[in-house]
Amino acid sequence: MTIEEIKKILESYTLDKKYYNELIVDLEEMKSKYSKLSTKYGSVDLLNLELNRVAKLSEKTLQNIERVESTINSLAQPSKDILYFKYIKKVPNHNIAMRLNYSLPRIYQLINVAIKEFAVMYSKIDGE
Repeated sequence: MTIEEIKKILESYTLDKKYYNELIVDLEEMKSKYSKLSTKYGSVDLLNLELNRVAKLSEKTLQNIERVESTINSLAQPSKDILYFKYIKKVPNHNIAMRLNYSLPRIYQLINVAIKEFAVMYSKIDGE
């Protein structure tokens, strides 16, 4: 995997997290509707199919989220903290530098190192 591909994976983490949370809300709403309709009309096959589809989507998205988080957690410091703050907590780079007591240019260097380390660990999980 290229560094650009890894950056896209890390950047998509936040979107995946939001998407997953929305899917869970949708799933709960559908379960409620399904329960009401099945009580009133018996089996509602189309709604049941939709529930299964959303459940599969949420499972796949959750797997992606967990993979990114477990890869970040497997890194040594300071890479672990840097990627956690940058991609999971969405902290701006200058605030990461202040929190970790590094200069801003040094944070940019460490981000690049952390992304390379992430790429190695992520590929190991993937079995590449």
